[in-house]
Amino acid sequence: MKTKLHYSVVHVFVVALLFAFFSCQTEELQTEELNEQLISDPSDTSKSKKRGKPDLVFDAECDPSVFSNPINLYAGQHILVGELTVKFNNGNYDITYNITNNEYCLTETHISVVQDPLDFPMANGNPIPGQFEFKSTHDCVSSYTYSVPIDKGTYFAVHGVVNCVPDHIGNVESNIPETTGFCLRTGREIENARSYFKASIADGALSGDYWAWCVDVSKSIDSSGEDKCYTDFNVYSINDDLSGLISQSGNLDNALWLLNNIDTLLDGGNYLYGHIQWAFWKLLNDQECNSCNANLKLPAGENIKIKGLEIYNLAIANGDGYSPECGEDTMLIIDNGVLQPILIPYTIPCDGGDCEETLWADGCDFPGNNWATYFRFLLGA
Repeated sequence: MKTKLHYSVVHVFVVALLFAFFSCQTEELQTEELNEQLISDPSDTSKSKKRGKPDLVFDAECDPSVFSNPINLYAGQHILVGELTVKFNNGNYDITYNITNNEYCLTETHISVVQDPLDFPMANGNPIPGQFEFKSTHDCVSSYTYSVPIDKGTYFAVHGVVNCVPDHIGNVESNIPETTGFCLRTGREIENARSYFKASIADGALSGDYWAWCVDVSKSIDSSGEDKCYTDFNVYSINDDLSGLISQSGNLDNALWLLNNIDTLLDGGNYLYGHIQWAFWKLLNDQECNSCNANLKLPAGENIKIKGLEIYNLAIANGDGYSPECGEDTMLIIDNGVLQPILIPYTIPCDGGDCEETLWADGCDFPGNNWATYFRFLLGA
């Protein structure tokens, strides 16, 4: 009886030892696997072989975490064109391209965010931007933001394509005709009018409808009723000699600012197009028409100068040095030397230009033979 009891105790003791040994070994293996998931060593080629990517050797001397906000954006390898920012926002990264070099604009963007550099889409150690998880094409923009879940990882490869931006004003010069014909209708006869005139050009490079403005309060042109059409008016840009049309050439940049902020002023509900017209007269020719309420579709008895001068002062305060970019408006003036000169907005086309460059956010080199780079962004960075 004692012998059987002793044997049973020994048996239980041995089983317990074996269980403890294998339990400890399993715990060590799980801890190692967890650490391997959390701490990646890009220079460890053994993992690349396991992933079917043999001989991928990342530069162990480059720390991808040292590239912190803002991160430089380089085009053509050496041209600094802007900055990239990464911010945390409710469980996501907000990743923003900002092109600050006005000679370039974004036409493509591609981003890959992974847990381990070996997870980037690659061929022969070179990344494949076309296979990145986040990508888009753009119409020559200067800024773009992606929202990416933070659980995608901490390693970033940020790629793009930029195009050269030509001298847009010069581009406009080559497109506008020397003369044009148009039809005119006064704004006070049009419901929800947004300017003094509505001008319609039927043919040529300027064909279209325009909310147009009066340049010189001392001149007139018949624009009441239908079919008030004119031919052979000269077309002038801001680069031409405008001394015969405007007396305040030093205010051209301020007038351009106003032209590009008309919608904001009108939609704000505090101003009508008549107040804006008053400001244009003041800016271009230092003229004040203080009895034009009927022509400007304003309430009888209102002191037009009060709100007109407010807009004029806004343009003076904000418009110094203003130069419209692509997608914004420059001004053209059409005039025949006798009748009222007409100011029309002309949208500067967003032309991608005649050159194209690859863009990468600054970082450590990929193992391949091109200049592609990646960086790491850690929580709290």
